[in-house]
Amino acid sequence: PVLAGVEKVVHLPGEPPEDVTDFRIVKSTRGETTGLSAGIPMDTALCEDCAAEIFDPENRRYLYPFTNCTTCGARFTVTRRLPYDRANTAMAPFEMCEECRREYEDPMDRRFHAQTISCPNCGPTFTLYDRMGNRISEGGWGPLKEFANLVDAGNIGVMKTWGGMQIVSLFEKVWDLREWYRRREKPFAVMARDLYSIEAIADLKDEDRAMLVHPGRPIVLVRKKRLKPPWDEVMDGISPGLDTIGVFLPYTALHYILFYFMESDFLIVTSANRRGEPMVTDNEEIFSLNADYYLLHDRDIVNRADDSLLKTFGDNVFFIRKSRGFVPEAIRIGGRLSVMAMGAEENLTITISRDGWAYHSQYIGNAESYGVMEFGRDASRTLRRYLGVERPEVIAVDMHPKYRTRRIGERLAEKFGASLVEIQHHHAHAASLIIDSVSPRVWDHRFAFITADGTGYGPDGTAWGGEILLAGLSGYKWIGGLEQVPLIGGEKAIRYPERVAFAMLDRRGIDHPLIDDMQAEMLRRAAAGAPLSSGLGRFLDAISAYYTICVERTYNGEPAMKVEPYLVKGSLVYRFEVETVGDPPRFSTSGLLAQAVHLDPTTFSERADIIYSMVHALIDAMVERAREQIIEANLDRRIGFTGGVAYSIPIVKMFVDLAEERRLKPILHNSVPAG
Repeated sequence: PVLAGVEKVVHLPGEPPEDVTDFRIVKSTRGETTGLSAGIPMDTALCEDCAAEIFDPENRRYLYPFTNCTTCGARFTVTRRLPYDRANTAMAPFEMCEECRREYEDPMDRRFHAQTISCPNCGPTFTLYDRMGNRISEGGWGPLKEFANLVDAGNIGVMKTWGGMQIVSLFEKVWDLREWYRRREKPFAVMARDLYSIEAIADLKDEDRAMLVHPGRPIVLVRKKRLKPPWDEVMDGISPGLDTIGVFLPYTALHYILFYFMESDFLIVTSANRRGEPMVTDNEEIFSLNADYYLLHDRDIVNRADDSLLKTFGDNVFFIRKSRGFVPEAIRIGGRLSVMAMGAEENLTITISRDGWAYHSQYIGNAESYGVMEFGRDASRTLRRYLGVERPEVIAVDMHPKYRTRRIGERLAEKFGASLVEIQHHHAHAASLIIDSVSPRVWDHRFAFITADGTGYGPDGTAWGGEILLAGLSGYKWIGGLEQVPLIGGEKAIRYPERVAFAMLDRRGIDHPLIDDMQAEMLRRAAAGAPLSSGLGRFLDAISAYYTICVERTYNGEPAMKVEPYLVKGSLVYRFEVETVGDPPRFSTSGLLAQAVHLDPTTFSERADIIYSMVHALIDAMVERAREQIIEANLDRRIGFTGGVAYSIPIVKMFVDLAEERRLKPILHNSVPAG
């Protein structure tokens, strides 16, 4: 099969049994294996053969939305336990008809032992409902055609797919969708009929095209094209203030059939969930969203899985959200102990190791609600069941004392009698990059890293986020970082980044142009007891707020993300001096912003040049500090860049160029998400 791979060849002595004269797949025996040797199956986009069948009027699977074969279809999202046999999946209640059974048992058929095989005679079915839960039509492809027509007419719909529910709307109805969904600024993803359609709205690199047609069918962030009115406004409505748009292609037979019946070439497709909660999977609960119409099927969703999201940078793939189509993936880490890593608070996943391999769960979300934490518990139980790890020997937690994931980890360590290990947040970033992109032959070496994000708990009790480390898998040494700036009001400073900009400028005796004297005095008093942060993400937030690019964060990373178009368009025009304090040095971000105040940009281009020059100066200083320490410690001339800021393509490009100018070899992520 296309998806198969040979991991090893084992030669056993002796002669084969005389009664073995052909190729057979024998029934799994419960308890003889966890099924891990065959791998944990991932969901895979509809193959070309199956796509051809659903549009062939003479084929018995004509317009059948659950069409699949051995090389495609839902797998992880329907698998309750291993081994991957039909009885262990959500297809167990659907008994195969005689025709499907013949295909299933024929070694020459491409559906030979396809565990989720079905057809219109024996498989799941769709039903169309209105917002009150009344049935409109059911069975066959009639509900799909009617749903497609209703969405084409401008209605907001919800459809049940492999790993969850999706909200769908016309491309041009984006503002109506934002008002209904109460999602002011956060970008939506766009599913397009085909690659040709995507080329009409986005500039694609070869690497983007390759990932768009990858069997995992991720959402790929690509550069927007400049379109004529009114489509330019629609594009801005899809991803306000950004120069990128998330696009992807159909991956289920359902998606293909909807586009077959629709006139539109584009659909807004986004996970159906309430703010801060995981995606809905239950057929009853979904009606609480109050959409216009619902297209629901009668097969259980066993494992919830959001669409994966990524960017490309040359040959590297930067996973922002690694989920459907790419999990659970086995990553070699070495060692023999079984370890369960609980993750941090944002972009949460659970990782469990067994026999020297690590398996991470699907994307879970931000640990800010009971629903997300319940999802995390379910995901960890499923992964432990898959791997046969009943009692992990080690539980790894973030050292932040207030993280919910840490508290759960502490309880699990007590329950399992496992060792509890605290991991410093930015050391975890560096270690993950070593595993991701460095040969196992040198895993015992140390390397230099710039670890850059918004917030991670430092051993000094402050919020780290712009650190330079010499790190290996077993430990790290802090060799420098960014200036520590008060986060006035704590989380409130993250939501309203003008507070960070004020703190930086006030430290320099400069008034913030958007803050009056009374508010300034109040903020000044509050700054005295505020937590300190050295995050590069917070510095980008401050730039965003000072130039009124984004003064309120409505979703994670928004202020910094909206600076990216300026970094893309900017050039190295201005010279900024980077001041240092202490030894090891901290680089002054307040000094950089203070220098920018004396410039008076009047155009987008001038602001872009200032912002680019300011950030370039800071990255240059950090890379130079790392180079000095590499030489002093006589280390390998490799330098890594990791953390949430490592998703910013223009900053990554700065880092790569500055490292290579110094004859350093950049290390970047490719499989493990940087965040």
